[in-house]
Amino acid sequence: MSSTLGTHGTRPLRLVPQTGPALWQADSLSPPDWMIPLGQEAAAELDAALATLGGRRPERAAEVPLPKLAPVIADLRARLEHGRGFALLRGLPFDRHGAAGAEALLLVLGLHLGVPLPQDRAEPGGPVAHVASAPVEGPDVVPFHADPCDAVLLLCLRQPPASGASALISAIAVHNALLKRDRAALEVLYQPLPHREPDGAVVRRPVFALTGGAFSARYDRSAIEAAAAGSDSVSLALAQRAALDALDAACADPALPLRLETRPGDLLCFNPQLVWKRRTAPVAGLQDAPPDRTREFLRLRLLTENSRVAAAAPAPQEG
Repeated sequence: MSSTLGTHGTRPLRLVPQTGPALWQADSLSPPDWMIPLGQEAAAELDAALATLGGRRPERAAEVPLPKLAPVIADLRARLEHGRGFALLRGLPFDRHGAAGAEALLLVLGLHLGVPLPQDRAEPGGPVAHVASAPVEGPDVVPFHADPCDAVLLLCLRQPPASGASALISAIAVHNALLKRDRAALEVLYQPLPHREPDGAVVRRPVFALTGGAFSARYDRSAIEAAAAGSDSVSLALAQRAALDALDAACADPALPLRLETRPGDLLCFNPQLVWKRRTAPVAGLQDAPPDRTREFLRLRLLTENSRVAAAAPAPQEG
């Protein structure tokens, strides 16, 4: 294959290593690199904001100004868009106002970061989804994936010790690993692949893209396989399947993923165009685990002002 390629009709791209703060691996990070602790003053401001709302959902950031939290929100935005691609806020008053208050809290913070996206078709209601999941059986059987948005906010409501954890991986680190291990596979992954969208449409988009100089990476193998399985006119070539297998193998490198333990009240924020996530199996050796090991989160997906999703729009729908 040629050493240059094009994406979305742009000029040919040379395959080169990607750099920047979003290039990391687990052993290069420590908690101060991703943790943003919130103090009493920030918590009090959020309490006051929720009291002002009186149980209703906010629709605009202007409804709930957060002047004391503004520097924290600006720092969070910079970390997601131009930094390592993820951060964890600890110290939110998530449990003082009931279930509706926790949802309103997540929306308040989300509105100060971007525009909330609706849930999938199978998830009726507002933009905040309640996500409950049982532990993964077996080692890391859930693949890494990326949601179609610029930021994902996950508010931890419940996290039993034996329920597993979240694993995050730098998409740039995976890209560079593939460049070293399987250049041909990486070239394929810069070309459009069929994806089944939540509304049932099939679109073509690459896993990796450079648009206006900005790197973005969106991987969802289940959506790719669903597109190929659900249409007689869509299929995956052997080279495409081999490239996806090579990508999964690169993600399996134990040096790359960061295992991140969350506790109730933690808000995990990440940019899925730079950081991919999956669930992991519980640590072996936990004794007397309770029968109910279900994790519970509230999830909010956002588009941001400098949207990589909007910049790397998919190709027209398949017929």
